[in-house]
Amino acid sequence: MTEVSSKLGYREKIFFGIGEIAATSSNTIIGFLYLYYLTDVVGLSPAYAGLAILIGKLWDAITDPMIGLLSDRTKSRWGRRRVYLLFGAIPLGITFFFLWAIPASWNELTKLFYTSISYMAHMTALTVIVVPYQTLMVEMTDDYDQRTSLSSYRMSFNILGGMIAVISAKLLTEMIQPTYRGFLIMGIIIGFIISIAPLFPFWGCQEKLFRDSGAFSTREDLQQIWNNIPFRHVLIMFLMIWSSIQVMMAMLVYFVQYYAQLQNYFLHLLVILQVVATIFIPFWLKISHRLGKKKTYLIGTGFFGLCILSLILVPPKQVLLSFILAFLVGIGLSSAQVLSHAMVPDSIDYGYWQTGKRKEGVYYGVLTFVQKIATASALGLSGLILDLTGYVPNAIQTTRALWAIRILLGLFPGILILIGMVAIYHYPISKDFYQKIKEELIDREKRRVNVTD
Repeated sequence: MTEVSSKLGYREKIFFGIGEIAATSSNTIIGFLYLYYLTDVVGLSPAYAGLAILIGKLWDAITDPMIGLLSDRTKSRWGRRRVYLLFGAIPLGITFFFLWAIPASWNELTKLFYTSISYMAHMTALTVIVVPYQTLMVEMTDDYDQRTSLSSYRMSFNILGGMIAVISAKLLTEMIQPTYRGFLIMGIIIGFIISIAPLFPFWGCQEKLFRDSGAFSTREDLQQIWNNIPFRHVLIMFLMIWSSIQVMMAMLVYFVQYYAQLQNYFLHLLVILQVVATIFIPFWLKISHRLGKKKTYLIGTGFFGLCILSLILVPPKQVLLSFILAFLVGIGLSSAQVLSHAMVPDSIDYGYWQTGKRKEGVYYGVLTFVQKIATASALGLSGLILDLTGYVPNAIQTTRALWAIRILLGLFPGILILIGMVAIYHYPISKDFYQKIKEELIDREKRRVNVTD
């Protein structure tokens, strides 16, 4: 870690944030619409739909540490992270299109096979972009508050970009009939957009804190990560909060259409949720500067969890109440998204301080690996529960199926959020502690340079 300028310019932060549009557009559209597309448009049973997503996610989880290790050891004229943003952009867009090109006339097993393969392909392309992109943030600055600021820019584009993407996708699928054709056209348009987004951080950002990762040893790398106690807490928190968000996203369209009976207001609720989440990012950023990341996360995510749990109590056809709850959920969602990412780089620097070795790519690979295993299990279980409780696409649902939808939207994510809060309650890195780590790392670097000279 060298004494480079920790201050980032607005242009660099904006270009970095634009890169998030690729992942958020794909993840948000898939999160909100893909399970519904498979069950209600293509006609795949909920159990098979959940299984296909589970298979794809498990494969995706396996590739994350591989890409992390590979990026740590990459040397190119464009750096070891940015090069992946350049060459991974086009495959990302192409594989996104293939997700929405499933012929409804195929039998169930053929649909299952195609869905699994196409989902695996897209998740691999997404990993090639996301792991180096996330790791890039660690190497752009070593400043505690600048990392929170950079995370807030990223999450602003995440929430706003995701909102625009899913609204555009929903409008396209409603305007272009038949619905199957609408999804196909949507896949082409969004696929093109997400192919462009990674090029912005490629051109506009620099890897300022580059250090050689040292010798390659999978066992040693994993042992280093396991011994990093702050990262363990962040890991549990990260997989719990993002699993809860993924399940909530997947179930929202079912909840609105079949239980709340407010299908005409789905886009309205989505806009309120995402706009409020974007607006409140500066609020949580300011609170974080005052209270620190840990306390702010516990306050914001605790509020988020209470709002999610309250959804299970909402009666059907309550438009105003649903709008109010969407507003409140958006406030909590904002804190969960910003602070969960902001704490990761600090815990990685703790590992560097602890061992003297930088392994950012491995850390982010393991982080996304565990996150996707948990998300895959949660989404696969959700599809199975829908199937077992008698869910029937495009029909009036049984009481059991409606209760399953409510529990999957509210109670299940609420429990996951609580587990993540318990983990982060014991997170040991405060702003003052991190400053001491940073100063000691700079002193070490000065001594190393003096010895070399």
